[in-house]
Amino acid sequence: MIKIGELNAKPLRPGQIFEIEGRVTELLPVFTLGTRRYERMVVSDDTGEITVSLPSSPKYFLPGDLLKLKGRVRPCPYMPSEKCIETSAEEIVILEPKWVRPQDRKDLDDLGPFTLFAFLAVTTLDERKMEPILRTRLEPVKIYEEVRKRVELGKDISDFIELLEAMTLYSVFFRSLSAAEITQNSVIMIRGLDIGDEHKSKLDIMEKFLRALVDVEGFRPYILGPKAGLIETYPLGKEEELDKYGELSNPAIEVVKSLRGEGDLRFMIIQLEGSIEGIRKVREVFELAAGVGGASLLSSTIDTTLEKFQEVIEQLETIPNRKEKTLLYIEGLEVLVPSNLFISTFVKDPNVALKVRMKGLNLLSRILKNSSIVIVAITPSIALVAKEAVEKADKIVGKAKKIKKGEEYIPYTV
Repeated sequence: MIKIGELNAKPLRPGQIFEIEGRVTELLPVFTLGTRRYERMVVSDDTGEITVSLPSSPKYFLPGDLLKLKGRVRPCPYMPSEKCIETSAEEIVILEPKWVRPQDRKDLDDLGPFTLFAFLAVTTLDERKMEPILRTRLEPVKIYEEVRKRVELGKDISDFIELLEAMTLYSVFFRSLSAAEITQNSVIMIRGLDIGDEHKSKLDIMEKFLRALVDVEGFRPYILGPKAGLIETYPLGKEEELDKYGELSNPAIEVVKSLRGEGDLRFMIIQLEGSIEGIRKVREVFELAAGVGGASLLSSTIDTTLEKFQEVIEQLETIPNRKEKTLLYIEGLEVLVPSNLFISTFVKDPNVALKVRMKGLNLLSRILKNSSIVIVAITPSIALVAKEAVEKADKIVGKAKKIKKGEEYIPYTV
């Protein structure tokens, strides 16, 4: 066991294993390193603090938790001059949980339009915010009642003003119009209390900003963002342009023939592992294929599938009733219809993932009954896609891959 201050003072030896004990003081935004998503948190003891990163896991860590963990020291990927400890959920023990028992923490995923762990990741002073968050669950009426009681008792309300500032920041950071509306309601209600000029001036600024976000039509595209679920376009293209895409030309031509009614391909899965340039090339060729086939293009990039999942699902539910020829292009098929391997390796709550899979398979079956729709779905590997979905495919493009789980590569069968 080593003190954090001593660890920070040592010359950096990347890869060296250390064991530390400390309290979580702040959660930081998730970041991507290669193809993996990493959670980050600041852990401190009486000698210093250090950032700990770990691949996204089923465990939830909250500010105030006392942890014991073992990990490898490394330069922080986003700030190489600083030290980080990279570990895994299996190497972390919660010695003293605070606020909420570990087994009850998944319930905090739902705070209306807010997600607690994302909320804490874009704020500071996480420890001070926990009590008002848990007492109010970020509901406007409860926030108002808590502030009113404090005002009547002559107590400080600074924590709740900071909470509203954080809710405002969250609304913008995650481009959530519903979060902005709830925050605006809270601000308007509290502004009517006798809270003093300093607090009122802060609320005035928040109210004007939030009102602009919620009410002014010109701001709505910024808040809603460009990724509002499936994006519909009507591309144009010439068939000879498909030749420049090499190996992708043949599957694109098959899609074109089916859109024209000259082929029977209805559902193609493409296994794609590699660079951003690779995925851009796939996007381009199937946009062109939609144009050549005279169809509209409904598309969802992997970012959209992950970040706007609910909007994607809602729009997929309308597709079985479409009348016009359509190419449905979906990246991240494994997110919509996850296999058991995907669920056990990447998902925090298997019960939710199983419900998503059931809904996704039902949607896929309904869409495939519409003869005017051709589906092209992208995944890193069919090992990550539910077997029932793979069996519906007319064609699977790309080599089968073994999937890395832990330190081993495990085979799979379809």
